[in-house]
Amino acid sequence: MELRIGSRPIRSPPRGKFWARNPDPGALGRRVAAALAEERRRSGLLGAHALTLAYVIIAIWCAVVHPWPGAVFYFGLAAAFVALALGWWRLSHRPLPSFMVLGFVLANAALLTITLLVPNPLDPPPWPVQMKLRPPAFPFFLMLIAWSTFTLSPRLVLGTGLIIVATWSVGIAIVALQPETQLGFGLPGAAAAALTRYLDPAFVDAAAWATSVFIGCLITGILSIVVHRTQQLVAAQACVERARDNLTPRLREPR
Repeated sequence: MELRIGSRPIRSPPRGKFWARNPDPGALGRRVAAALAEERRRSGLLGAHALTLAYVIIAIWCAVVHPWPGAVFYFGLAAAFVALALGWWRLSHRPLPSFMVLGFVLANAALLTITLLVPNPLDPPPWPVQMKLRPPAFPFFLMLIAWSTFTLSPRLVLGTGLIIVATWSVGIAIVALQPETQLGFGLPGAAAAALTRYLDPAFVDAAAWATSVFIGCLITGILSIVVHRTQQLVAAQACVERARDNLTPRLREPR
């Protein structure tokens, strides 16, 4: 049976000619890889600008909440963070291996841990180092986890979360192992002695550390799923573009 559109029959293209328009099986994978590489490059540049702006805002915040001359110490640390972000901006113009991305995360996480836990030498008199954990400072690390989504790689997002959790845990362990530290877990009981111990400047609450780790892992998992979904959308877009490229020559052929 012959199909017609009006008075013009529909003819199937020759089998060899039809399959000549189909790329080899690896062509789609190469196109997806190329699309992801280009998006990672653009996202890397955008992420560098976002991180630099965030560090500048944090520096201004430190100047507002910390008395002088103690704020000068944090200005110096903010300058180091901005230098890291600018270094990342220079490197992100070309594809980077995963170990360099995770190395950048480790450098930022280590510097942030030092910023949050090392006593400010310009703040007299020095407070006990345990007071650095009040109020909880872990939310600053969430900025790095959010930044990792610019890599468009679920594995790098997970790696960033693990590095941050490990770096912060090492910092907490150093503080907790100080001779004067009083370690506890959770809110105090009804006894007056327990409340006094909880309010001691040398008290370290392990429950606060556990909560930080739990929240960090939870946010990391959610963002890695979001990035994985983004990868799927890029792959779907590449499929659509390949199908369009395959159909366009056929539509332009003379009838």
